[in-house]
Amino acid sequence: MIKLNVNKRLLSFVFALGLTVYPFLTRGETASREYVYVFCDANISSNQYGASQTAFERDSLTLMNDNLIWEELQKYFPVNDFKNSTDAKNFYVKYFLLISKYGCGYAAVANSVFQAFEGKEDEFEEAFGYSMYKKDANDYVDFNYEVFILKLFNFYNIDKCHRQNYIVNLLMNDDETQKIEELKEITGYSEFLPENYRFLNKEEKRKWFEESVEKKDEYDRLYEEWKNSNKDEEISLGVPCDPTFGYLKDYLKKYNINCNIKCNSYVHNYSVGDIVACSGFDLYQLDSNSNIIASKYDINLHYVYVTEVTQDGTIIVSSWGNKYILDIEGVKNIQKVLVKVKS
Repeated sequence: MIKLNVNKRLLSFVFALGLTVYPFLTRGETASREYVYVFCDANISSNQYGASQTAFERDSLTLMNDNLIWEELQKYFPVNDFKNSTDAKNFYVKYFLLISKYGCGYAAVANSVFQAFEGKEDEFEEAFGYSMYKKDANDYVDFNYEVFILKLFNFYNIDKCHRQNYIVNLLMNDDETQKIEELKEITGYSEFLPENYRFLNKEEKRKWFEESVEKKDEYDRLYEEWKNSNKDEEISLGVPCDPTFGYLKDYLKKYNINCNIKCNSYVHNYSVGDIVACSGFDLYQLDSNSNIIASKYDINLHYVYVTEVTQDGTIIVSSWGNKYILDIEGVKNIQKVLVKVKS
């Protein structure tokens, strides 16, 4: 008999590594995982390469059946406040549409937090009161991004900015809902809308948008008006322009979690964990084999999360739950935010 001299520590490491990789090769398994990679290429096929605000539009009915999502909706918009359950559910679908349109910043923040808790899933659940994971309709194990995004969205827009009545009035009025649809192409500039913007007709809106892009002085003036205006009257419900991300510190403090936030503007050096916000950039979508399968050009104001920077300087990011190459050549107005969560 041949006696093998095996290092027990090495053997333990190999075994633990097997437990880590195996669930991603067999997504249906529910085996205990001590460590999970948020930005694993195996997550691309299920739109789980990082958080995606568009899940609220794509999977609205499924999310409504999620107990944690339903509980959060009832906290702010209980069914009993509506005429009947049908009206309530119609409202929830419209509310999810708002999150889908304005939620890229919240999704980027979710990426920071979830990556900080890689390998610390028990600590995440202890802090936030719910699991990092959930099972989808096919019994696959996915990340609980939507619960985090919804709670953060509610915290900023309702708890901090007291927009609950505004949101209800906005979504219960069919004309106003239509105006949200009209804003699809100019969402990036909705942070700087003049106070009467939502009362303008479509041609007036288009004229304003074109002039605001072409005239920097006008853009700056609108920005100053926005800073001095009543935020409750703003139609944008996206991440605030506050460069300190102070609202995030307040939110995490509720769960006894501290974080350091560093912000830089007009920079072109990036590292893993950076949240990048800018306009006019391009994205090239990658599949699980790193092949480019789609492109998006000249994107309006949008937040992405840096997951990798290659040796040749290629910036890989998470956006809409997918993997992209970020092309910011020629883009000047860029904000970079690094959120370091102390889990």
